[in-house]
Amino acid sequence: RHVIGLPFLLKSPPSRPSRNPSNPTSTPATSTPSTPTAPPASPPPTPSSSLPPTPPFSQFFTIVSPTVVCLQETKASKKQFDESLFPPEYSAHWSSAAKAGYSGTLTTLKNAPVSSWEGIRSPSHDSEGRSVTLEFEQFIVVNAYVPNSGFRQNAVEIRKEWDSAFLAYLNALREEFKKPVVVAGDFNVAHTPIDLARPRENFERPGFTKSERSGFSELLASGLCDSFRHVNGDTPQCYTYWDYRSGARERNTWWRLDYLLVDTPLVSAIEGAAIHPSIRGSDHCPSSVDLRLPHLPLEE
Repeated sequence: RHVIGLPFLLKSPPSRPSRNPSNPTSTPATSTPSTPTAPPASPPPTPSSSLPPTPPFSQFFTIVSPTVVCLQETKASKKQFDESLFPPEYSAHWSSAAKAGYSGTLTTLKNAPVSSWEGIRSPSHDSEGRSVTLEFEQFIVVNAYVPNSGFRQNAVEIRKEWDSAFLAYLNALREEFKKPVVVAGDFNVAHTPIDLARPRENFERPGFTKSERSGFSELLASGLCDSFRHVNGDTPQCYTYWDYRSGARERNTWWRLDYLLVDTPLVSAIEGAAIHPSIRGSDHCPSSVDLRLPHLPLEE
């Protein structure tokens, strides 16, 4: 029932583009909707399930019993990963970057999919291991690690190219397979001001630029639903990424960069959606969506 997007770093976390959580003088005034520049002293609880804090990775599967788990930025090849971390009933589907120690996605699941493949049919992106797709009888799951628009030369243009190619890929899947899609991923964007702690200060910085947000909006306009906001509305201070160095996690002041997007025909099947900040092991935390599809044999 669960599809979980779980960014999980096998090595040290990479450098992130500069994000400014605290300097209000560094950005010119904008028309960004007014959002408090600091969280209240007692932040509201984050909508999440009652998962225990930071279980060992191998125990995560026993505790949650997810049907599909999507990991991003694995930074490893299949031969470098200890598959005994997964219970034996889970199969693993990899996409690794040609460059060692870079990018990478992994989807692991109960039962076998109808089919699986790597990439988004874009030669300029598919050597980076940024996507794994699984076809099921009733829908398709796409695991994606979206390029960061502030980390390398020409990053903004690379990101725009990805956004266009990824949307075209999703539309092609719908057309060819006549099935709805579920997309789990680290999208490296805070879509709206409520999705980060300092929207004014970070306006037009990597992760909160107009072009990145517009690219994400186009995904939603194509028929995808942000499952977390669908279930939890505009609940504030719900983040999935915190900088290690600034202590932002303890203050819960950073960004929501990870999303589980559900195609329109499946929205009525959403029974729950949450983020899980108590689970550590990364500078991101897991997100989850619970889909009830009674005709799909997801459980043994």
